[in-house]
Amino acid sequence: MKTSILCRIALLVAFSVAVAPRLGAADVTINVRDVFYFTEVAPANIDLGNNPPLTLTAGVTYDFAVSTSSFHPIFFTDDTSNARNTASRNYEAVCGPGPYNNGLTQTSSGHILFTPPAPPAGQNSYTIAYLCALHGISYSNLITVNRAPVVSVPVVLINPGYSNSTFTVSCQTVVGSNYIFQVIPSLAQTNWQSLSTNAGDGSVQTFQHVSETGQAFYRIQVK
Repeated sequence: MKTSILCRIALLVAFSVAVAPRLGAADVTINVRDVFYFTEVAPANIDLGNNPPLTLTAGVTYDFAVSTSSFHPIFFTDDTSNARNTASRNYEAVCGPGPYNNGLTQTSSGHILFTPPAPPAGQNSYTIAYLCALHGISYSNLITVNRAPVVSVPVVLINPGYSNSTFTVSCQTVVGSNYIFQVIPSLAQTNWQSLSTNAGDGSVQTFQHVSETGQAFYRIQVK
């Protein structure tokens, strides 16, 4: 008699990940004029005012479209003290060039494409500042970078199958999450056995288990 495996697929399993919207090269465009007047022009039109404190979201790409006089180049710094000045180090010295999508970190005429990195583990936000490279704190304010909001993303298990004593199932993965493939012979039990752990890479990944038992139940946990 051909062995069959009963597969109970948990379609209601969900997990939480930080998801930042992606709209293109830049998610938010902010015009910066003298000295420094900020206006969000995309996706919304919001007058932020003169030298305002700013609130950004980690993982979102901001296009700071700067057009000021040559006497007012703007840059970001990790120096948030009241003593910050023209000698304060550029934020690139802290985080490297990665967050600066086009490599430009200071300008009076150009585009700073900036994707703030996530806050350190255990923190929901951190603070940096923007600063005039020639006039220091006279034209400056703080920038609060918040962790991306957590949303619930459903885990959809697709293409389950059993052939040659091997059960297979696939699911869409997300970068930064781990997918734990588990099995249990009966739902009356609670000791799920972990078969494998796959790191999410944004692709559809397939999980397999060789078994010749009469029945089994499978699930994928995401952490």
